[in-house]
Amino acid sequence: MFAHNIAIHSAESRITLTCDETVVAQTARALKLHEPPLLPVYYIPRDDVNMNLLQPSPHKTTCPFKGEARYFHLVIGEQRYENAAWTYESPGDEIADIKDFIAFYDSVVETGED
Repeated sequence: MFAHNIAIHSAESRITLTCDETVVAQTARALKLHEPPLLPVYYIPRDDVNMNLLQPSPHKTTCPFKGEARYFHLVIGEQRYENAAWTYESPGDEIADIKDFIAFYDSVVETGED
C-alpha cells in the first residue's frame, strides 16, 4: 500500500519490544512502514501493547502524508520516557492500515524479532 513514498507491509516475524527488561509489546501482527529516506518503523496493534505502561501526552505533530500524530509517555517503574510512542488516529485512506497501531522510538525500546 502506498501514499507519497510510504509503503506498509506485514512484518515477517513475531516482534517483541522491551525497555528496561520490561516487555512493552509483543505481536505477530506488526506492520512495517517504510518512508524513505527514514529508517523503517514497526507499528504495533494497540491490543498487543501493554497500554498500562503508556500515559497520554499533550504533544502532537502533523505529517502532510500521515496526518496528526498523538504521543504517549512510556512509564516503567520510576522511569518516564517522554513522548516515546505515537499513533495516527485518523490517517489518510492510503495508509489507513496503521489506524489503531502504535509506534515506538528505537532510542527507547529494543526490538526483537522471533
